[in-house]
Amino acid sequence: MSFDSGRLAERRRAAGLTQMQLCGQLNVSVATLRRWEAGRFEPGATALGQLATHLGTTMRYLLRLTDNSSGALAVMFSAEEVQLIFDYRAAGEGWKGMLAECLRDAHRVMDVCGLKEAAPL
Repeated sequence: MSFDSGRLAERRRAAGLTQMQLCGQLNVSVATLRRWEAGRFEPGATALGQLATHLGTTMRYLLRLTDNSSGALAVMFSAEEVQLIFDYRAAGEGWKGMLAECLRDAHRVMDVCGLKEAAPL
């Protein structure tokens, strides 16, 4: 098995994340991520799993065991839903609380009105 630093950088860019944003989500330093992307160091198993999850791919893809970059998120969610997950994770705690309350309010309104799904904007 061999970690592919190029695939890491490619998946980060495809997810629309800067190095700083991904580091914030993983709680690692920018220097560490830069070393991983440059191929100077390899992430450990835990970090590798977190990278795969945050980038919507699999550890197998990052380790060059498969050429299929689609991870669990890509199978379970649309690209728009995956982007919403990434945006939510990048939001500060105050924003997360506000967003959760907005969603709860929207569901209450839908229940009261008997709606099965929200009307398109």
